[in-house]
Amino acid sequence: MTDDIQARFEDIERRLAALEAAPREPAPMLVGGVPEWLQPLDEIFKSGNPITALAEADRLRAEAYAASSTTRLQELQAYLRGVVQYPKLARVMSAINRNLVALGGDAGEVRGGRRTDLRPFPPSNAAPPAVESVPAAGDDAGDAGVD
Repeated sequence: MTDDIQARFEDIERRLAALEAAPREPAPMLVGGVPEWLQPLDEIFKSGNPITALAEADRLRAEAYAASSTTRLQELQAYLRGVVQYPKLARVMSAINRNLVALGGDAGEVRGGRRTDLRPFPPSNAAPPAVESVPAAGDDAGDAGVD
């Protein structure tokens, strides 16, 4: 092993040790049962302006997704589950579910005994069509003898 590679390994080991020794993200502060970072959203909902609140919720979702924070997405999801149902709330919840799945988290939302975070049309396991049933190239009706 060359000295350069050995120095890189040592640098990686030193960085890893520093990350492991770093303090963990503190538990979110709860104010009235709502995480501190969701307090502004909670106030908007309480003010009676659901359109603005849902736009803010979607903005917070996008920020959490951009930061790859499954914790924040799950907290936002849990908060929104306790909100009165508004027509556009389902769209925000669906986006949160997609983001959690994309980040490798578990959306875990279940409606009517079925998980809603699964793809609606899984790939088919059916065998491909037989070669004889496929029309020849340039053949519109499958009859190669007619021009």
